[in-house]
Amino acid sequence: MPGSLALGVAGEWRKQQGFVRNIGHGGRTDDRERWNGRVTAHWTPGEHSDAVLRYTRSQYRDGGAPWGPAEQRRRRVRSGTDSHNDSRGSSLSLNASHVFSDALRLRSVTAHNRFDDRIAQDLDFTGGGAVGLERNQRFDILSQELRLEGDIGTARWLWGAYADREDHTLRFRQRSPMGEQRMASELDGETMALFGQWIQPLGERWLLTPGLRAERSTVALEPEGAERRQERWNRVTPSLALQYRWRPESWLYARYAEGFRAGGFNAYAGAAGYPDYAPEKVASYELGAKGWGLDERLRYDLALYWMDVRDMHVQEIVQPGTAYITNAASARSAGLELELAYFLNDAWMLRSGLALNRTRFRTFQDLAEDYRGNSNPFAPDLAGFMGIRYEALTGWFAQADLSGMSRIYLDAANQYSRPGFGLLDLAGGYRHRHFTVTLYADNVTDTRYDAVGLLNGNVRVYSPPRELGLRLGMEF
Repeated sequence: MPGSLALGVAGEWRKQQGFVRNIGHGGRTDDRERWNGRVTAHWTPGEHSDAVLRYTRSQYRDGGAPWGPAEQRRRRVRSGTDSHNDSRGSSLSLNASHVFSDALRLRSVTAHNRFDDRIAQDLDFTGGGAVGLERNQRFDILSQELRLEGDIGTARWLWGAYADREDHTLRFRQRSPMGEQRMASELDGETMALFGQWIQPLGERWLLTPGLRAERSTVALEPEGAERRQERWNRVTPSLALQYRWRPESWLYARYAEGFRAGGFNAYAGAAGYPDYAPEKVASYELGAKGWGLDERLRYDLALYWMDVRDMHVQEIVQPGTAYITNAASARSAGLELELAYFLNDAWMLRSGLALNRTRFRTFQDLAEDYRGNSNPFAPDLAGFMGIRYEALTGWFAQADLSGMSRIYLDAANQYSRPGFGLLDLAGGYRHRHFTVTLYADNVTDTRYDAVGLLNGNVRVYSPPRELGLRLGMEF
């Protein structure tokens, strides 16, 4: 309503008992306590203008990571020093829009995001405290996006500009029997982009949508006690989509797009000279169908895709708390994604999804090994879920979900892995006005699926056991 101002408040607090016992001084090493909140102001100054100011904040008071020695199957460690995660984050954004006419609209999105990453982790696993790490980092991003869109005849168009500025401070300390290692760096970045899209009807059922994005990314690293390094990348990425509406609420489509992920520096690899990694480039092809069927009770979304990736970013954890990124020369990925939702009636809904993905390195070799034909780390070939949900008008709800995925590898050599698994989760509760109460049971069957071999084969990441809990939510 013109001239109106609406305020909204939402919050969540979560406390979770850990499951990794510390046989050194008792208790558990991985307790979790987190809270987050959101305040929103929605102002409508006039019939054609709209503005939403939103502030969110989250805070962590967590214990250590749920991991231990690779040979230790029981969820226990011997730790003599404190492990914690006292990180916090905040976001302030303004989303404003104005309608000049039926054929011309402007939208502006301004955002500032900050995250303080404060972690300490004991990695000795014997109680001596000789091996551990501390990480104290601040990530600060200011961004601005403008979108101008309108109509010309039956066609629709959009032109926009995006810019951001990143200022990050990185501090890292690691203890080992060889001594103490400290690293500190300032990491800065800028991104500027222009983009546009044209939606052209071709008759009553066809839509042709070409698009273009031109982007410049700059990244600069200034390590303490070392020379400042800077890299800049330019990229123009086109896209083209063709859609066919074969039913009033159902579409078939084909799409080609090129993508670009900026490169950067390995800020904690000082011994190797802080090596950079090149931008990742991808050309993707997609065929799909989405819409409604069975008298609008079935919603479906099907996509078949194939991607050719060059200079693929490959992440490996080479030391605790530090991920090393390098480039695979090339890789190919092909797969299928299917999601279905069936509404039995106004209260009952069935959902299911399936994702098949085969990503393999075509060419990737370092000083240690040739990884041609290996799977990309942390990418399962198969993942899926099935669920049923009941939600009554009186506020009561219940749901059951079965999810799972196939084996994932933890390194490019495919030597270490986490096995495939399936999980059953149950939840039920009551929603009344601004409040929600939920009782839940995750991993009901207490399935075990530890990831064994992280950090060059030395660490086992324990999978969460059965968890029973209560959630309280509020929103005003």
